[in-house]
Amino acid sequence: MARYYATGGTLLGMKAAWLAALAVTVIGCASKPVASPAPPQTRDQQAKPQESLYEQLHSAFFQVDATVQSLSGAADVAQGMEGRAKGDLIPQIRDVVAALNYNGGLLQELAGGDAPNESDVAKDAAKFAKLREDLAKNLNLTLKDVREMLPFISDLALNGPPNLRADAVKLVSSLEGAVDDLLGALHALGAAEDGKQDEPDTADTNQKPPPGFTTG
Repeated sequence: MARYYATGGTLLGMKAAWLAALAVTVIGCASKPVASPAPPQTRDQQAKPQESLYEQLHSAFFQVDATVQSLSGAADVAQGMEGRAKGDLIPQIRDVVAALNYNGGLLQELAGGDAPNESDVAKDAAKFAKLREDLAKNLNLTLKDVREMLPFISDLALNGPPNLRADAVKLVSSLEGAVDDLLGALHALGAAEDGKQDEPDTADTNQKPPPGFTTG
């Protein structure tokens, strides 16, 4: 009998312990916070990546067209200055003309035609993403070149030969307009402007004309 009660007592104890554990589990589960549903996405968030890419390229093509015109106008002014320059100024101004024509021609090649339509971008998003990348890279390289020209041309406008000063003033204005156009094109692409201009140039030199700009 003692053994029976001992066994029966053990079973009752196990049952009580099981019920207590079950209660703790139920209470613990009930106390867990219920995750709130995620807020619905906005229309912009629901937009497909290729739709955003299309909008960026469509806007950037118009900005690049304005940039190419600015660079072309600046090259014309600089070429007129080259014809009247003397001595060491001749190769320096020639370098400016070459760089303006090179960068303008490259941008024209990348984005000089009609902007891609939405269906074209949707069919080959990878191709147009590469175009966006190349365009942003070359816009930044052109921006760097134009900014490097400005101190030299500004010095000519103030201290250069009298027969070059008036055109140098015009050229400064043209180059400043080109900077604005380049920044506008980068903004349209959703691309960032490269780092500070006094940082070393690590770009591929095959993509740029030989350096030749000086400030005096």
